[in-house]
Amino acid sequence: MRRLLFIVTLCVLPLAAACSTGSSAGGVVVRHEDPRVAARDVEIRRATARRTAHACELARASLARVANAKAPTERRAAIMRAWKLASSVLADQRSEALAAIAPDVLRVYDVGEMIADGPNVPRGTVFGMLAPDLRATPGMRDESGAPGVARRVARLLRESDPDAWGGATFAFAAGESVVVLQDPAHFADVERTLDRLATVGGGVAHVRLAVVATGARHTVATPSELNFEPGEFDAVVDVLRNRDQRGPSIDTRVVRVDLDVPYGRERSAIRGEQVSYLQDFDVDVGSGLADPRIGTMLHGAAVAGVFGAADESESSNPHFEVDVEWSRVVLPIEEFTTTLASNRNPVRIQIPAVRALRVSGATNSGAEQVAHFPTWDGHELVVGVAFDPAGEPRPAWTRVAPGFERQATVSDVPLLDDALRLAALHVEAGVPSRAALEVHFALASAEAPVWRMRVRPSAETDEGVLVRWPVSGDASKSDVLEALGDAGVAQAPGYGFVDVEDGVLLACIDVESADALATAIGAIARRARATRAPPAATFDRDGLDMNQPVLSASATSQIAFVQDFDLEVARGLAIADPVIGTILEGATVRAFPVPSASPGTFDVEITHSVLVRPIPTIETSLSRGGPVTIQLPRMRLHTTWRRVVVEPGGVVSVTSAIQDPSAEPDAHEFMLRGLPRQ
Repeated sequence: MRRLLFIVTLCVLPLAAACSTGSSAGGVVVRHEDPRVAARDVEIRRATARRTAHACELARASLARVANAKAPTERRAAIMRAWKLASSVLADQRSEALAAIAPDVLRVYDVGEMIADGPNVPRGTVFGMLAPDLRATPGMRDESGAPGVARRVARLLRESDPDAWGGATFAFAAGESVVVLQDPAHFADVERTLDRLATVGGGVAHVRLAVVATGARHTVATPSELNFEPGEFDAVVDVLRNRDQRGPSIDTRVVRVDLDVPYGRERSAIRGEQVSYLQDFDVDVGSGLADPRIGTMLHGAAVAGVFGAADESESSNPHFEVDVEWSRVVLPIEEFTTTLASNRNPVRIQIPAVRALRVSGATNSGAEQVAHFPTWDGHELVVGVAFDPAGEPRPAWTRVAPGFERQATVSDVPLLDDALRLAALHVEAGVPSRAALEVHFALASAEAPVWRMRVRPSAETDEGVLVRWPVSGDASKSDVLEALGDAGVAQAPGYGFVDVEDGVLLACIDVESADALATAIGAIARRARATRAPPAATFDRDGLDMNQPVLSASATSQIAFVQDFDLEVARGLAIADPVIGTILEGATVRAFPVPSASPGTFDVEITHSVLVRPIPTIETSLSRGGPVTIQLPRMRLHTTWRRVVVEPGGVVSVTSAIQDPSAEPDAHEFMLRGLPRQ
């Protein structure tokens, strides 16, 4: 067995010198000479930009009518209309400004303390027939705490709206806040519900899944739900292994998945294989070229859970809901040849055959509970749940006080109008660095703060978001950039940037990163406040405490593969240019501090992937031109979350191993070491 040992000291070091840049999904890039197609694409973008601008104007006009509306129902209706027309008009405002729009029907609740307690990873992230796409980065991560946590609270608020509230609750996430639109008489009900939903503390649920090969072929139907009973997980697994009907010479290894789910969070884990296949084609009408679409499926086991109170009548025991999936892909995948249009070359697609089962269940017993059921292919699935309460959960929200704050406009940045025109010309000329410099210079010259101002250099460019905002405390430039990178903030495509000058953040980011940026700024502010208080625990002479950034370590290697093709159509000829992608193979760990728990507590994300060699391939045409060969990687996966406690001067081992039927297991061990108190 290969064992790789890495010592990870719990201290903070700059992990990146710049913010991460978003990358587009792979696909055929078609360059063609037909001016009609190019003109059509430009006109579509211009019409979309005009429609967006008009919708924003109407939304602002609707908000302007709120102050003159006499009845609460009129104010709620005006705000809802603004949201439906252009949600960004509301979401891009500061929390204090949102709270001042109509305090009787709209309230804003800060859930930053809950966000600081760890990310939320929705069950759908790695669950279902689609496995996480590991071709760019191993593991599916919640890169932004706010969307995961605040959006979950907002969704649960909407789902908790009983008839007694009048059915009028509307909630959405904005940065680190949850915005609630409601009848004035029912905000007390909303806040009582927040006491259950927006919490910290409460411990974790330990989930264990075992897939035991018994050799027995069962004809009974899969149960509709898990039937939990008191028992010992390991004892049940041992009994099932002894029932193996294939004889003592058969390998009875057990596939194991262990997962820790904190209270108030969703978490997922998988152990199996990601199988890529040629799923479909998108056809470009102008050129007739077919763009291959690569799909992925999970071949193995997955478990996901959500931990927390089910409803107001819930007993004092914690409530846990779990989903279990076992899926098998028939290999090799069947291929099919067809023609997408007349006078075009045939293409090949793959039609996978998958057999899968999914079973759900819930338990709120304080004792260890076990459930098991057979599968169609000679396996038995065993699920065990045990709770580590570690204190009662407590509310972690505060109501944001109303405060007037005028939203900055282009006129507040004197040089911005000309800078955007120049940026559009530089983007058109293929010099994005000059475009970014122009916008950066204009933003730096402004005197007033700028918060989430939407800009678009031209109808042909993507929309971006400008931010000019002072950072809290004495955070260094590297600290700020690292926090933005951890939050997954991406620069605006073509003209974006992220910088810090004289304690002021200057950024032009992708619109999808706006909430992530708000999360990062909130995290920096919390760390600045924490340094003025006695640290919860110290691990080094710098007074490192539980509010420090995420710690990470990895042991990975890059493997190149033929991912796709760019095609150029010139004089009737289609020329294919291969796109070389990279796969990250290996293991990564990230340790998220849990401020609400005892000092030294971390939620550790483990992501481990191994490439199956040789990489499978498929040969197909792209409807025009000759055949091309595309590689379809298969990855063996192990992803999970574990909660660990590192004592000062102590060491905790975090391990992951992936079995390879034809070679030694691929094993990694990471040591989280706590430095002694000074």
